[in-house]
Amino acid sequence: MVYLSRGLRKFFFIELPLQIAKAPEEKPTSEQQQIVNFLPLRVLVAEDVHINRIVVLKILKSIGVTQIEIAEDGLQAVAKVSETAFDFVLMDIQMPHMDGIEATREINRYFAERGKKPPVIIAVTANATREDEEACKQAGMVEFITKPFSRKTLAEVIQRHCATPD
Repeated sequence: MVYLSRGLRKFFFIELPLQIAKAPEEKPTSEQQQIVNFLPLRVLVAEDVHINRIVVLKILKSIGVTQIEIAEDGLQAVAKVSETAFDFVLMDIQMPHMDGIEATREINRYFAERGKKPPVIIAVTANATREDEEACKQAGMVEFITKPFSRKTLAEVIQRHCATPD
């Protein structure tokens, strides 16, 4: 410690040898990691908010999903799903041009007209009311995850639908 005096003002300095703590990294369990060990999943993230896309991408990559595409609104989501085979769609509800509920209806209609099974569509939303969840399920979404969500929550939802036989 250093103590300085200058006229009526007195100064002192303290030097503390501190380190910045890092948050512990959440490592996927063997069960969560198993998702990608036996299935190369292709996931579409339909999300209009840039920072939310970054977070979802990071979570997906942390559980081993590497085949990820982005749609910035419902119209893009419908177009991409009609062009590429996806296993899962993580669908935001409130998006410009076409919301997630209408996009889900369009995707399900597209696959029904062709007699094919649609991708598993998961609502990912900050709207957490019972009415919101019911509207999502009526539109054809099979799961409902509220933001913010954990890696564990997403991994469990994906695992549940990977393990479900056709």
